[in-house]
Formats: sequence, C-alpha cells, structure tokens
Amino acid sequence: MGKIIGILSHTGGATECIKLLIDFFQKKTDSQVIFDSDPVSLVNQVCQISKHSAISY
Repeated sequence: MGKIIGILSHTGGATECIKLLIDFFQKKTDSQVIFDSDPVSLVNQVCQISKHSAISY
C-alpha cells in the first residue's frame, strides 16, 4: 500500500502544477493522491481512505 496524499487545490502556487506533473511523468505507484478545494472534505476523504486501508491489513 502506498501513501495517501491530500492536495488542497485552488490555493495557488505549486498545487496548481501537481496534477500536470503526475499526468506527465505517469510513474507507477500505489500511492493515492486526493485533490479537493475544501479542506474539511479533503481531510475527511483522506481519513476514510486511511481507515479502509487499515482494515484490509
């Protein structure tokens, strides 16, 4: 299982380039990258994925 990475989108700076970089490099990874512009929703999504990942072990 890879890492769970939460990106708070639409905040300017490097966050606007991350999706482009992921698509460009197309590196195979088990990590999950979650994009959301709402911080509460982003944390909830990351927590939910983390809980489901912990259960599967």
